[in-house]
Amino acid sequence: MPLFSFILYSRSLLLYFIVVCLVKIAWRDASTQKISDRSVLILGMLSIVKIILYAEPPGKGVAGFFAVSLPMLILCVYVKGAFGGGDVKLMAAGGILFGTYGIWKVFCMGVLLSGGYVLCLLLCRKANVKTKIAMGPFFCVAMVMSLNLFF
Repeated sequence: MPLFSFILYSRSLLLYFIVVCLVKIAWRDASTQKISDRSVLILGMLSIVKIILYAEPPGKGVAGFFAVSLPMLILCVYVKGAFGGGDVKLMAAGGILFGTYGIWKVFCMGVLLSGGYVLCLLLCRKANVKTKIAMGPFFCVAMVMSLNLFF
């Protein structure tokens, strides 16, 4: 098997596993409002494999790890119920995958998607301003959308 075919095949397989992991996280969070540590750990390991396979600088993943997750964690400490711990861990693993610039785009897209969803719920009178929603599915959808931009 030529080297180019192997690299192309391994990148496609990696992309497949990342999408499957994100779909699993989104499905579980939407149904139970819990994100398992195991799923986030698998996403983080796949992100590290991506850094190795694409020969990216490791500093990009480390900076991305803290870029959004640290402000989210600080917000969680000061504002009760702002985000769940699973959302913080999901964004940390996504930061390894996308880097600093990419994870901020993912975060903004996820917040906008969830805002549109909540607006529809409010207009249909199926929710009020105190209703809590799971953010994980929106962050996962934003990550899948961003895979086309940053992969």
